[in-house]
Amino acid sequence: TDWEKAHILSLKDVRFASRYFDIEDINYWHITGYLGGRFPKLLPVADRFDRALERIPLVNRLSWMFSFVMRRPFDDAPMQLARKRIPRRERVS
Repeated sequence: TDWEKAHILSLKDVRFASRYFDIEDINYWHITGYLGGRFPKLLPVADRFDRALERIPLVNRLSWMFSFVMRRPFDDAPMQLARKRIPRRERVS
């Protein structure tokens, strides 16, 4: 849908999120494996080929999708962010 197209995450969004979170485990998926939908007999070969290609920097950016983990950099991250956004005189205890 148009909404989905407008809300696809990119590596630019991951860089933005890294300002607030620790980004871990970026994984890339399906550089050639999606061909298995059209040619099912090629799926095992394409998957093995994908595993090799996904380890190569810059080539892995050609993947169909990627996943990542965002972790809070410290325990009181929401409070730290709130202090940055809300001026002291407006903050309620």
